Amino acid sequence: MIRKERTRLFLIISILLMTGKSVNILANNRFVTNTYPIPYQHLVLASPIKGDVNNDKKVDISDVVAVINTIAGNPTFRVTADVNGDNKVDISDIVAIINIIANGVQVESDPAVEKGLCPDINHPHIIDMGEAGKWACCNVGAEAPWEFGGHYSWGETIEKSYYGWITYSHCDDGRSDTRHYLGDDISGTEYDVAHVLWKDDWHTPNVQQMKLLLENCTQQIIVFNDAYGIKFTSPEGASIFLPAAGMGQYSDLAWVGVNGDYWTSTQDPDEGIFAMGMSFSTIVKCQGYDRSFGRSIRPVTGPAPEVVNVDPAVEAGLCPDEHHPHIINLGPAGLWSCCNVGATAPWEYGGYYAWGETFQKDYYDVKGYVNQESFLSLGDNIAGTENDVAHVIMGDGWQMPSYYNHIQNLSNHCSREWITLNGVPGRQYIASNGNSIFLPAAGYWSGYEKKELNEEGLYMSADRNKNYGCLTISNFSAGDILSADDFGKGMSVRAVAVPPSLTDPAVEAGLCPDAHHPHVIDMGSAGKWACCNVGGSYPWEVGNFYAWGETEPKQYYETENYIHCDGSSETYHDIGADIAGTDYDVAHVKWGSSWRMPTGEQIQALTNKCSEKWTQIYGVEGMIYTSPEGGSIFFPAAGYRIWGLIYQPKECNYWSSTLCEWGNEYSNTLECSEEEAGDVSTMTREWGILVRPVWK
Repeated sequence: MIRKERTRLFLIISILLMTGKSVNILANNRFVTNTYPIPYQHLVLASPIKGDVNNDKKVDISDVVAVINTIAGNPTFRVTADVNGDNKVDISDIVAIINIIANGVQVESDPAVEKGLCPDINHPHIIDMGEAGKWACCNVGAEAPWEFGGHYSWGETIEKSYYGWITYSHCDDGRSDTRHYLGDDISGTEYDVAHVLWKDDWHTPNVQQMKLLLENCTQQIIVFNDAYGIKFTSPEGASIFLPAAGMGQYSDLAWVGVNGDYWTSTQDPDEGIFAMGMSFSTIVKCQGYDRSFGRSIRPVTGPAPEVVNVDPAVEAGLCPDEHHPHIINLGPAGLWSCCNVGATAPWEYGGYYAWGETFQKDYYDVKGYVNQESFLSLGDNIAGTENDVAHVIMGDGWQMPSYYNHIQNLSNHCSREWITLNGVPGRQYIASNGNSIFLPAAGYWSGYEKKELNEEGLYMSADRNKNYGCLTISNFSAGDILSADDFGKGMSVRAVAVPPSLTDPAVEAGLCPDAHHPHVIDMGSAGKWACCNVGGSYPWEVGNFYAWGETEPKQYYETENYIHCDGSSETYHDIGADIAGTDYDVAHVKWGSSWRMPTGEQIQALTNKCSEKWTQIYGVEGMIYTSPEGGSIFFPAAGYRIWGLIYQPKECNYWSSTLCEWGNEYSNTLECSEEEAGDVSTMTREWGILVRPVWK
């Protein structure tokens, strides 16, 4: 028998030697199968018998044929065809099989026993993982720790050839919106595949037990017996291995050898189409996943720990508790709500609204815009009015954000990161004081269609027409897109907080007599100053940036769009050496009456005659000047703007009304920081800088 098989084998070997072909089965410690989904019903896993490529419990010529097919390009035996363990499939693996046949060596060797994972080859075993509980050494449907086992939709107990809502047994008509409620937790029930197939005390772990495994055990991505996966090791030294078995998605087993996708028994508490699961590739995460897709099951035994439903926003450090909405202090960016208008949690999309409308509808376009006739009469800014959806729905103390004072400052003064919160993608904005908010990628409505859901979000400001703008967040852009947008679209709104819902910090700090800003603060011999910046409603608010002599804020500050020149610094217009009280004085134009921009001399008097203290008010850093007579004013630090960027955000920079002595290009400014005492400095006229008025 052996002699006949040798003759046939030598003929095959001769052909292979002439072709010289081989197949690498590992690339960057991952199976080559990660480049395409393999139909799950055709994938053959490792056998405990060395040389048994096709897993038929014996070693013979059929295993040689399996290796030949692998070399020829068939992926079916790619996992098992590397008989000699050199990370490629070639003629040497056929030689290894010949030697096994010739020597009659068909020894069962169990890598799990050799590596100390299991006590013997009689799987499954109970592995005591300490505080994480008692876990099986194998997946449901597997006979060894490295085998993938079966893939199951959540709540189903059979494998299928197609995974999706069309074949999901716990919904009607193949639609996710007709899903059945199986309970908050299916552990130990007729819907628990681990309990149904393994009987006894085995069951699917709940989300709390999965989290205990992640939190209490070390994790190591390894290749074990040709299977890529993750090894968990308890503090006591016990270990389990979870293979990267991929996921049953429609008719394919996707991401086999790359991702591990495992169910828990717990329903997602926030979204009925999801159940909680654990996934790993390069990172490990536990969150909600589509119930209809097929995932692996690793059973546990013993009492299930109580599920503690911790609010994901609290767990992520975004909110102090689960009673949303909260006021989140983002320093110079202002006071923001933790949730969208119409949402009850930070990760919820909330409502979609056209500008100036306070209700949702099923069609969003200019043609269906209710305020189309009265658009211009709504005003330049609708914050706090009957047309402000945040104010109408959330009540007093809330309003839509302004574009320049809130949305631009959010983008300019916060670091940002694209993250997933409770399964919802979006952008986290992190202020210098450590506080942060999360804006979900809620997409937007155009016509009858919701677009770009989970890819981007459009967030509306209270400003109209040319000054009307929105914040666009996108996973495709590292930064934000600040732009004007179609007022008829249905967009998201994230509210900002305003007094009287807050105790005014300026009053508490003794800077102002009451919350009705702005006030005239008598600084004695240094003059009478406003308590707030132009564009700011409170002393700690940054307000707007302006080029010298301009009276409107803008997105970019450069020579090309500076209205007082002809496109270059050599063509500055002469608008006067001192513009205080003129049409070029933004303080006078915006505030009227006797308000003016300060002169360079008034700034010098302030810095020379008043004491200085760098401090924070409501999370915003800045300088307090205190006169000998006891008056105090606070200048928030926000830097200055060139093009679309913020420079020196921890400096105070404020315009004067006067040009410097040596040229038409520069104006005098106040400049101070935590490290540098206040003094008169200069900056070029086209840059965007803050303005603090004085009273004439």
